[in-house]
Amino acid sequence: MKVLTVGYNDIAEYVSRIIQQMKVDGFLPDAVVGIRTGGVYIADLFARQLMFNDGTALQISVSRPSSKNKKKFFSSLIKLLPTKMLDFLRIIEAKMMFKSNGRSRIFDISLPVELESRHYSKILIVDDAVDSGATLSAVLRVIESRYPGVGIKTAAITVTTDNPTVCPDYYLYKNSTLIRFPWSLDSK
Repeated sequence: MKVLTVGYNDIAEYVSRIIQQMKVDGFLPDAVVGIRTGGVYIADLFARQLMFNDGTALQISVSRPSSKNKKKFFSSLIKLLPTKMLDFLRIIEAKMMFKSNGRSRIFDISLPVELESRHYSKILIVDDAVDSGATLSAVLRVIESRYPGVGIKTAAITVTTDNPTVCPDYYLYKNSTLIRFPWSLDSK
């Protein structure tokens, strides 16, 4: 397993490559929904590159009880650690997530009101990375139950485990690459 540090230009290129995969499949969404935080930035890139709306994607808020505590505890400590140590910690975290497989997680999901104000025929749900697949699975269930009959596909830049609960329809990396995004807690 390796850790790849990427910048904003890299991410724009990744989105272009995923859009090419979508075009081959004939899937061009009329709504792009990003899972906050990293998925929203990536979803905005999808919206801009697909040239619809004002280049802004709809945002889904998903919170887990552990996320707030993790950010509060680690944000100041992480900046002091060398990159090799941060890479090691990322790999350990990924392995622990793989073992838990996201089962017993509780999510609070807030859908954007814009999603309900218009009828969409194809929706793309975007996140930056899929680890256990639990977040994507929870969001997918909520949107599918609210909008039956709508074509829904999912995308992420990386899938970090072998068998996530839900694997995105479109991705670039799988099972061997953890990505340090510019918004990651351990990004310097």
